[in-house]
Amino acid sequence: KPAVGMLDLFSGAAYAVRDTSKTPLSRSVQRVRPSRVVVGLTGLLPRYSGTLARGQQLLKTMPQYHPTEIVVAYENLREGMEDMRVLVSSERVRVFSYTEHSSNPNIVLTATYTEILECRATTLPGNLMGLGPSSMTVSNDQRHYVELSMASDPRLQPGLLPTKKPKVRCDSQIIAEKVSQQINCARNLHSELWQTVVKKDEEDDE
Repeated sequence: KPAVGMLDLFSGAAYAVRDTSKTPLSRSVQRVRPSRVVVGLTGLLPRYSGTLARGQQLLKTMPQYHPTEIVVAYENLREGMEDMRVLVSSERVRVFSYTEHSSNPNIVLTATYTEILECRATTLPGNLMGLGPSSMTVSNDQRHYVELSMASDPRLQPGLLPTKKPKVRCDSQIIAEKVSQQINCARNLHSELWQTVVKKDEEDDE
């Protein structure tokens, strides 16, 4: 009789543990932050960044996304009603507007690094405003842009091909310079990786 009682005790405890493990509370754990970016263009593990993590999530929803594509930078160019953002990856640059209520981002500009010849920050003066029939003045506000010099045909030599220079406006000069630096860095690393010759081991050849 005591042995049977002990077996019933262990059996009841086992059933209790099983039922507890099947509760939704124990099976589902709420994520407190987006998944981190596990590798950068240099092949190293970058420090966790919430901005890059959100950019990585958004990159997977973009058109022409490839599973090997790595997010490099994700920045807000303009905030408010004139929402404009840029997503720099290891393969291309995407400029788009995005709101939480829309299911898909509105792509404004996309360019691969084989098309981009140069990226720089530019500042243009304000518009001319007329105060009278014979007087003109210039507004004090300056406009800051990220300017991309793009080849119309990447197969031609840089000195022979016509270029187009689309500009994307930013809220400040700091943002324009930061994004230009990020695009140039990603473009240079992409060019180095593309021209790298991988030497196979002799064992693989045999």
